[in-house]
Amino acid sequence: MARTIGKGAWIITLKGILAIIFGLIALFYPGMTVAVLAQVFGFMLLIAGIIFIVGAIFHTKCNASWGSWLLEGIVDLIMGLIIIAFPIFAIAAFMILIGIWALLMGLWRIYLAFKYKSQKGILLFGGIISLIFGILVLINPFAGAGAVMMVIGIWAIIFGLSVTFRSLS
Repeated sequence: MARTIGKGAWIITLKGILAIIFGLIALFYPGMTVAVLAQVFGFMLLIAGIIFIVGAIFHTKCNASWGSWLLEGIVDLIMGLIIIAFPIFAIAAFMILIGIWALLMGLWRIYLAFKYKSQKGILLFGGIISLIFGILVLINPFAGAGAVMMVIGIWAIIFGLSVTFRSLS
């Protein structure tokens, strides 16, 4: 790859190294990483909200949907402020939604297992695993968030290593 990219290969190597560093941080400090990502998401919503509100105000005459822009901007702004002020609450709410989703998907898969007998084993297995995961996340949403960050960390390390080694070959 270095031959095909030429002198710019160092950029890809740097991307790989940054991914490895992020992965290690996510793996060894999952709680801190998820809190920082929640803050970043909150600031992103805050900035997006301001942009949409300003866009709606300055384009009322030429944009027929300026009202929906304004509403979206206000919602983004409020959600951004809530997430920035209460990142732990935002993480818990998000994980609770994932837990509920996993429970619903587990129940759905179990239902499908009895409906489609030819795939009963795999559907039943998937449904039971989803139910267990959903229950565990609902019991302790922060452990679920930490586990998700650890999986992301492992992925980032593998991705970073593959990008780095490929850029050097």
